Amino acid sequence: MPRIHGRIAAAVTASFLAMVTPAVGAQPDPGDGPAASIETLDTACEQNDADACTRLGHRYNEGYVVAVDPNRSIRHFARGCTLGSMAACTMAGLAYTRGLGVERSPQHAASYYALACNGGDATGCSNLGLAYVKGDGVAMDAPHAVSLFMQSCEADARSGCANLAAAYALGTGVARDPRRAADLFEQICHGGDQHACYNLGVLYRDGMGVGRDHRRAIALFTQSCEAQDASACGNLGTMTNKGQGIRRDRQHALDLFEKACDLRSGGLLLAGNSLSDR
Repeated sequence: MPRIHGRIAAAVTASFLAMVTPAVGAQPDPGDGPAASIETLDTACEQNDADACTRLGHRYNEGYVVAVDPNRSIRHFARGCTLGSMAACTMAGLAYTRGLGVERSPQHAASYYALACNGGDATGCSNLGLAYVKGDGVAMDAPHAVSLFMQSCEADARSGCANLAAAYALGTGVARDPRRAADLFEQICHGGDQHACYNLGVLYRDGMGVGRDHRRAIALFTQSCEAQDASACGNLGTMTNKGQGIRRDRQHALDLFEKACDLRSGGLLLAGNSLSDR
């Protein structure tokens, strides 16, 4: 089965700790629902209502009541940012990070994230920190990245706390402290961040900051895999193939590797929250 074996090789490369990809900014209150029509929001945005522009950006980004339109989405986010919506600045930065509706530009992305962060948007601070970790559009500066992750985490942004935890686990820009990393990942995992659960599973699998516990790692990888986390599925497949913390089952391992590869090729990783891009 050469095709499957080749895909397995791809799946098992993601067996390490990971920071989150740049995260999505604050979402509109779903309680507003479709109450405001596109026409009403368009009119309000033209009258310099930053919130209306931001909501339009989200609708065109997500295809909510309208067709997905990345060009209109970034246009409205950029206008909302200019009018003072820091969440819109973060989303405009994300569009430039991913090249959605605009040509990819790490420099423009970092500029928007900086605007958002300076204006108090915690997710913008976390995304800017990732740019400094990677030197993406800014000069690489891991210690500054950690300070941004701390700022974001203190404002209760999951992405900031997750990236801070990964920095402590890997010793990126800060003294390595696996115990502190484990505590942060545990907290975020309990808050519902499945990629934090994956990272916590890595710590239990390898005995980093916690006692080695393959059964606990299996439980965490299973939980995250069921939530469509590709890295978790790949690691669960590896442990299942080796019989670590679970009965050895090569066919189930192959199925898990296939799922991991399908999740990656399906583009779901962009929506998720891991110090690589998963």
